[in-house]
Amino acid sequence: MFSGLGLYPFIGSKSAFLKPYSGEGQEALYQQAMLFWNKLDSVSFLFPLICVIVGGIIAWYYYMPFNNTPHRHYKPKYWWIMMAVCAVLCFLLTLGVAVVCAPPKIEGTKVLELKLALSNMLYSVIVYGFVSFVWCNWRRAKTNAYRYLKIKFL
Repeated sequence: MFSGLGLYPFIGSKSAFLKPYSGEGQEALYQQAMLFWNKLDSVSFLFPLICVIVGGIIAWYYYMPFNNTPHRHYKPKYWWIMMAVCAVLCFLLTLGVAVVCAPPKIEGTKVLELKLALSNMLYSVIVYGFVSFVWCNWRRAKTNAYRYLKIKFL
């Protein structure tokens, strides 16, 4: 079975997460923590999809519809603004999916979901940068956008 949580080393391992709940007299907390982790792990395939889809769609939107509208959008600041939009949107979507699918009912679970959302946000920025790099250097890609990541010799 695929465990998407393995792609996020910033959140730690399952055993590290369960360790604070494994003391004597904490069997009920341990079971709740185990249930929380399993719920989060069962939807973990969604998190990489969210970052790839959000990063790709925001990059496409920047290079096609946004830069084909009237007014001058040919400045690098708009590329950075779209990257910030990508980061915030991915963070909110990831956090929303995590909270809905695995509600944080015990101490320490909110922090885990925030770390997961922050990690996914970082990955979406990387996807956005990669798609932008490919778009800027692909000769057949039509756009009015400032080719911010263009390599001169390509």
